[in-house]
Amino acid sequence: MAIALVLIGGALFYFYNFATAESRVRKLCSQIHLGMSIDDLRKFASSHGLGPVPRESGVSHIVERRTFGRYGCKVTVNAGLVEDAAFSFAD
Repeated sequence: MAIALVLIGGALFYFYNFATAESRVRKLCSQIHLGMSIDDLRKFASSHGLGPVPRESGVSHIVERRTFGRYGCKVTVNAGLVEDAAFSFAD
């Protein structure tokens, strides 16, 4: 009985993570502001479970690790400053 409860609880937790992922990650992406420094962006990503580390320049996809990269933010960085940030979904 206890094993069944643990399995059901684990399945519900896993389902909850994916069911709420889109709104959660959209909110995170909206918190990435234009003009944010690359250092601040890296700290933000690390503190919110996003990875991999964004590049110094160019386009990076920083994704939520607990959704295995399915949801994330597409971030454009130029000269060490964020130029654009948008929600991204991997099909």
